[in-house]
Amino acid sequence: METNKIYELTKENRNLLYENRDLLKENIRLEKEVGKLKEREQYVQKEKRRLSSAINYVNYIQNRYSDFIGDRIPITDETSITDLPISVRAMNSLRGNDVNTYGELSKLSRMNMMRFRNFGRKTLEEVENVLDNIENIKL
Repeated sequence: METNKIYELTKENRNLLYENRDLLKENIRLEKEVGKLKEREQYVQKEKRRLSSAINYVNYIQNRYSDFIGDRIPITDETSITDLPISVRAMNSLRGNDVNTYGELSKLSRMNMMRFRNFGRKTLEEVENVLDNIENIKL
């Protein structure tokens, strides 16, 4: 009879060991899942910061160029190039070639602008983009 009791205890212990093993496996699986969720959360936070930065930049650009997009300053042929959203390099090059107003700038050809000192392809593209945007607003 004592042998049966030992066998029953051993059987009960074995069952408890199996349950414990299963619980440990489940615990390990859950810890891995938590690790994945933490990584995902870090990624989401990083993307939120990146998108927030992009939104701030868009707001900055909208505020910076709102005069040319909105209705604060109407752009006429007499508008100074200093009021246009162009880089200092482009502005200095234009001023150095006696181009001081939007009207004078809009009459220049690509070839004439490319002859200006310190006026390369990128500066030309920048000025053309500004002119295109202004002409679209005027329409």
